[in-house]
Amino acid sequence: MSPKFCCCLPLRFGTLVISLIQFILCGLAAGAFWYLLWLTKEQGWYETLQTSSKIAFIVAGAVYTFAAVIGLFGFIGAIFKKNGLVRTYLALLYVTLLLQIASGIYSLVMFYRFRNHPGAKGDCTEFFDNSTNSTVTNYCDALNNFSKLPVWSIWVSAIVPIVVVAYACYVVHNYARRLAKQRADREIIATRSLATGPEYTAVKPHEETHPLTQPTYNYPYSDAPNSFGNATSPPATGHAANYYYSENKV
Repeated sequence: MSPKFCCCLPLRFGTLVISLIQFILCGLAAGAFWYLLWLTKEQGWYETLQTSSKIAFIVAGAVYTFAAVIGLFGFIGAIFKKNGLVRTYLALLYVTLLLQIASGIYSLVMFYRFRNHPGAKGDCTEFFDNSTNSTVTNYCDALNNFSKLPVWSIWVSAIVPIVVVAYACYVVHNYARRLAKQRADREIIATRSLATGPEYTAVKPHEETHPLTQPTYNYPYSDAPNSFGNATSPPATGHAANYYYSENKV
């Protein structure tokens, strides 16, 4: 059975939906980061931000912008059936899958670390060696609250995104393979069309043109000498003789 999107929908439609959703979500996220960065400059807060925070805003905005552009490439590639654009989009999905797996593992490790270690908050502030910094304190408080969440919610939040991205990779990968196969088939047909002479010549019909009711050969027992009713001399003995003389009584 050929691969499908959501069991019954075409792969092309699945690629269109996935790339469009990625373009919209990543575009909104990128717009939010760039807007916040612009707002800090307008309000005069930009100079008060730490260098790490500035870099984080710029990097996040650039990454989400790049992801939105690649999603747009995938959408355009699926519309116009461009294998190069679809494969570029697939490469980004593979990178996203790896990052999602790393993020899921990191979140699970941090969750169980803070859950099983009561003094993890103090270790967190001591690790940064600046416990009086409000940013570090808020970060450690957030990790402490994170460790109090239900276990099932952490596993779901770590596994579900991985499954979703992996399924997106599966759909786009199979659609890229289908585009490559279609292109190869077109090239084969174009190459064969340039060959001298036709590839297939139909055999001219012969016996098939004659109707079955008019055979082209003579049946030997239909000749006058061999026919039962056209015999020149009557049969001598047997049932045939009795039948002949009973029909030809004088």
